This record gives sequence, C-alpha cells and structure tokens, in this order.
Amino acid sequence: MKTRPKQGVVWQDGTKESIDAIIWCTGFHPELEHLAPLDVIEDDGTILNKQGQAVKEPRLWLFGYGDWVSPASATIIGAGRSARENVPALVEFLNDNA
Repeated sequence: MKTRPKQGVVWQDGTKESIDAIIWCTGFHPELEHLAPLDVIEDDGTILNKQGQAVKEPRLWLFGYGDWVSPASATIIGAGRSARENVPALVEFLNDNA
C-alpha cells in the first residue's frame, strides 16, 4: 500500500514535491475517476463535502462540481458563488495546516 505524504504529492516516478493546493478545472462534466484511489467517491458518483471540503479526505476541496457541491456550481455564475462562499474556509484550512 502506498503512503500519502502529509503535505504535497508523490509523482509516478516517486519524486516528492511539497504542494499547498491543487486546483483542478474540469469544465462542465465532472470527471472524478482520478480521485478513486482516495476512496472518496460515493455509490451515486458524488463526493461528500462540507463547504466544498471533502468529508473523507479533508485535503480535497471541490468547487464547481454541480448541485451536489453547492447550488448551480456547475455553471460559471454558480462556480463563482461557490468559490466566494467556500474559499474563506479553504484559506483557514491552509493557514491552520501550514
């Protein structure tokens, strides 16, 4: 079993890199299969979250992933609203875990 670093990423070649945040932009259709190894995807294809923060993996944040993340967040207007509402919680998380 691979271990995950406390902070950062481990690339396929084994190289480790310290990273504070990753912003993943997918467009209008959510693509979550790359997150399957984190065991965060529910049977209905969503990820449980609170204010955009994944419940099962608190280092994972989801903005703009459809109504299951926040109302209308899969739209440009909704994604902006989602970001305005949730970014303060993300900033607090990053500051607390710096």
